[in-house]
Amino acid sequence: MRVRCAVWRVLLALAALAAAGAPERGRTAEGDEPGAEAPKQKGKGPSREPLKLRTLKDGIPVVGLRVKADAAAEHGVPVGACFEVRRGNRLAGYAEISRFEDNWPCLAFLLGSGRAEDDLLPVTAPVPYVQLLTDERDALEAKELKALLADRLVVAELSDRIALDPRCTARIVILHGGIFFMGGDPIAQPFAREGHLVIVDTLAYSHIKGEVADETKFKEPTTLRTVREEGFTLGFPPESRIPWYGKKGKGYVARYIAGIPQADQAEKLLATDDSTKNSALLEVDLGGRLAVMDLITPTGRAGRDPGAKNKLIFAARALGSGPRYARYLPSKPEYDDVIKWFDDLAEKHKDGITKAFEGGAGKKEDFIYSYTLGAKEGRPLIVLAGALRGTNWLGSTALLRLAEVLLDNPESDPKIDWLLERTRIKILPILNVHGYRNNQDPNENGVELDRNFAYQWDEHADKKARGREPFSEEGAVVVRNTVEKEKAAAFLEISVDDYDAGYRFVRARDGSPPQQALLHGLVSVLNARLRYRFVVGDQMLQLRVTRDAERPSAANWAGSTGALAASLRICGDGEDSITNQDVAVEACLHFLQAAALSLEKPEPPPEPPKKATKAPARKPAAK
Repeated sequence: MRVRCAVWRVLLALAALAAAGAPERGRTAEGDEPGAEAPKQKGKGPSREPLKLRTLKDGIPVVGLRVKADAAAEHGVPVGACFEVRRGNRLAGYAEISRFEDNWPCLAFLLGSGRAEDDLLPVTAPVPYVQLLTDERDALEAKELKALLADRLVVAELSDRIALDPRCTARIVILHGGIFFMGGDPIAQPFAREGHLVIVDTLAYSHIKGEVADETKFKEPTTLRTVREEGFTLGFPPESRIPWYGKKGKGYVARYIAGIPQADQAEKLLATDDSTKNSALLEVDLGGRLAVMDLITPTGRAGRDPGAKNKLIFAARALGSGPRYARYLPSKPEYDDVIKWFDDLAEKHKDGITKAFEGGAGKKEDFIYSYTLGAKEGRPLIVLAGALRGTNWLGSTALLRLAEVLLDNPESDPKIDWLLERTRIKILPILNVHGYRNNQDPNENGVELDRNFAYQWDEHADKKARGREPFSEEGAVVVRNTVEKEKAAAFLEISVDDYDAGYRFVRARDGSPPQQALLHGLVSVLNARLRYRFVVGDQMLQLRVTRDAERPSAANWAGSTGALAASLRICGDGEDSITNQDVAVEACLHFLQAAALSLEKPEPPPEPPKKATKAPARKPAAK
């Protein structure tokens, strides 16, 4: 009970901190509460120098860098820029630049808190200014690049007189036709030789080389075949087959560079076509890098349509803002494979993760297992659940990748060590084992697990979907036992939705105002983290917060117990598993951090240094 009271006190404090920057209202997603909440987009760029947290006399927290407000963007501290607040190796909170006070950037805390001399680290990846040089500035790929890079992209048309922007330290060159490079290459290779990055479309590169790269026609959708996992193909293991094509009439098209580079050439082959006879992705070392990829022929919408879902992934990766943790997994793994991967991870990290039997339908093949990481008993418990619907395998594999990141800590991130010291994290990767095995949403009894919870169960119209009574199904019982009996402080379930509904956190209907403020704060930080990383259709991928509908659901029920509860909704399928997995891992990490920060006891302010006391003057000795 004392822990619960402490949680509410901290959450109330967070709500007060977040009140100054309440999120805007956004569009409604199907199945969510009308009038769903959407956070403002935050941040324009990273800081260019180490920053400290200072405090003015009136108590306003400020960044220790005095700049003119109209020049703030040039210093990397525009209004909306988001920072991680770190005290040594400990995460203290997250804050954003809310305004300028007498030319001092002032902070508003989104999560946690801070004090003087805390370090401020930019959340958004350091993306350079990029100049797009193209002969069709209104083409689909130009609009998608603008969605990806936003304020960092400058567009110029290829012509006899090109206006080159001196701010831009990277270039993208796209040529749809014409004879621009017949007189030589004045813009791509020379810039790369100066040590810069240049991304060149396949057709433009073929013109630079004096070759022809005609469209290759196919009767069926075609793929790229990765050869190396390095550079901008990180996350795509060798032999990955990535759908990459455009539609033309009743067939499909793609474009390649003829032949395969030899070992003694500057060109490094990263991917070929299906026949393995032609080059699909190249990296050319000219002092700087020249990255060659086909950006024109995939005619579908980036991040959304088949054949084009990964269209901008390689470009974002080359620019330094691409996927951070994800691994490409284009098809659903079997249940036994998922459990074996978790078991192998537990064997590798014997002291870091514990496997436990949680329940099942009486048959071993339907057993439900959990994997617990982090601190031992006595620390707050946070529960992460996957596959309430049997078809939602993307959530299960994302939880596996999350466990790998937490245990392996590939970037040596001190926030992960801090998190594992302060919380217990229980992962339930597959709750609907029968549905998962048979690739169906309901379980063996025809019940949708997410409708089998004791939250407005009587009012739910679909009697078959809800089950014969609340918690009649094994997967729902496992969630109840974990949240209620183990007194979980937070619960997050991962589900998959369609693109129109969008990527989002669906919060528990009865979530308290402090919990709502907490979720809005973490989504603001998460959006800053994902900035410049992915595009879905014609928009940069950003999440929002919505409210669950009046219906039974795991999140609604967990929220009614007092726990911080939500459902994370990702979109798509195996083709865009890189995007889904990366978003899910980042979202889970930030959910864990937000929950952990809300449970931290505020540190007392440091005591002011004591003034040295002067020794009393010695009286002269009596004569």
